[in-house]
Amino acid sequence: MIHKVIVAVVAIAARIVTAILSNNRLDIAEYHRWAMSLQDGLTTAYNNMPYLDYPPLYIPVLYLKGAIISAFALSEPQAFLLLKSATMLVDVVACLLLYVLISKHATPKIALIASLTYALSPAVLMNSAWWGQTDGQIMFLAIVICWLVEQKRWKTAAVVCAVAALTKMQGVFLLPILGLELLRTRDIKQIGLSAASFLVVFVVGLLPYARHTGGLFGIFSRIYLESAGKYPVASNRAFNFMALIGGSITPDYYTPVGGITFFAIGISLTAIAAIAFATYYLTRKNPDIWLGLTMIIYTIFMFMPRMHERYMIYIIPLLTIPAFCDYAGKIGNMLKGLLATATVIIFINHAILMWGMLNQPTRDYWIGPFEQFVQAMSGVNFVLYIATCVLYVYAQKQRDDQQRPSL
Repeated sequence: MIHKVIVAVVAIAARIVTAILSNNRLDIAEYHRWAMSLQDGLTTAYNNMPYLDYPPLYIPVLYLKGAIISAFALSEPQAFLLLKSATMLVDVVACLLLYVLISKHATPKIALIASLTYALSPAVLMNSAWWGQTDGQIMFLAIVICWLVEQKRWKTAAVVCAVAALTKMQGVFLLPILGLELLRTRDIKQIGLSAASFLVVFVVGLLPYARHTGGLFGIFSRIYLESAGKYPVASNRAFNFMALIGGSITPDYYTPVGGITFFAIGISLTAIAAIAFATYYLTRKNPDIWLGLTMIIYTIFMFMPRMHERYMIYIIPLLTIPAFCDYAGKIGNMLKGLLATATVIIFINHAILMWGMLNQPTRDYWIGPFEQFVQAMSGVNFVLYIATCVLYVYAQKQRDDQQRPSL
């Protein structure tokens, strides 16, 4: 119990201090405006607010925060802290969940170190407490989904996948691991029931807003299709392959080579990588679900067009469990090194965007070297991705020779 208290206290303190010290207005000021505008109507939100591009489950939370801000006449700094509070709280719960899961297969001391590693991760702190982003909710749900899939609780995992997709569009990144594991069962009934569970929850989540936004297809298109096209660049300064080949903040219809657009290159590479990964995963004797979802998300981030700088962060909690409790010796140490290196890269990707936004008045002086740095770091991250693929295969071969009880 004392270890859980330590984890909770450290995680809460780190986030409160970071949030108070933050001078960031990027996105959080927009969330503030959304929260206040939602007071004019909840189910008509997508009609009244043309720039609102978050899925439905985020809307009631934002509405409640707006109501609190109005009721207590909170100042802007107080409002910003309140707006960040939900994701910071989810971060704390994720830290505790990591401790519980890791302690099942490792000593309490190792579980404490692992959960504190996540609690004090500079990338995670930057994302939720400094910036005020909501990616922490998807990271928490990723942990829950992997655990449920390991437990073979297919329908519950499908429900949580629907919740993830209704919370943030990037929640769809979590679906493939459930799909692959369901395919491995070859159980048509379970596949059908899981698909039905997902669809029912997903549709129910959309229904309150559908009447005012062109029906179910209208609200689906408004949230997911239009949002996917909101930033039509090859890479939104994400450290990935698209930026490496010159696509950072470049329209994805540009043709860098042979008349082929950035968009076509990205989609093609993602499809090829997805087929190769699925083939490998489905032929494993004992596939590692945590590393499997890590590879799925890392691959999407690396090759898909229109990726933002933040979307690699979802691999941090997924790597934490295999790094600290699944693999001993050389592989365990390499996974810890991968986790540390990926965390640094993700933090830098967050930080340079923050720096750039804070220095917009002098943009003309630094934008050239800035984009060169993005391209260079994309090269570094691509090398790390290749190393991760090799390490994944190496770790999976070891895992195929042994059976670890599920968490």
